[in-house]
Amino acid sequence: MPKTDTILSAKSLHYFLQLIDTMNYTQAAQILGITQPALTQQVKKLEHAIGAPLFCQMGKKLYLTEAGKEMETAAVELLNTINGVVSDIQEYTQADKGNISVGILNSLQSNIFYQFLGEFNKKYPDVTFTINYFDRKELWRRLD
Repeated sequence: MPKTDTILSAKSLHYFLQLIDTMNYTQAAQILGITQPALTQQVKKLEHAIGAPLFCQMGKKLYLTEAGKEMETAAVELLNTINGVVSDIQEYTQADKGNISVGILNSLQSNIFYQFLGEFNKKYPDVTFTINYFDRKELWRRLD
């Protein structure tokens, strides 16, 4: 397993981005609810894993290096992807959100079905429906 697998965690990327937001180890650590040495250690591990410094310091001022700028772009993209996936999974696993696609026969008495959908929608307003009408042959083909 490459050494980056354990270092490039969502947590370490979040810490890195928080430090960029404040450009101050002490402030970033306070916001994150960790100690300043713990934050410094995480950044050093990240730098070691990628093989380049992410920050440089002139006096008391902290600056992002070119490697740091690249890492920032990548970290934002990775965390957005992770957050998007988590959000998608949560949407699919929550019974009160999402989309239901229904295929029904053209010959079905649809007024009963629409009454059911109306009641269902009152109870679960964040669930949307897609309704498709098919003849028997096409419905069986799509079920296959």
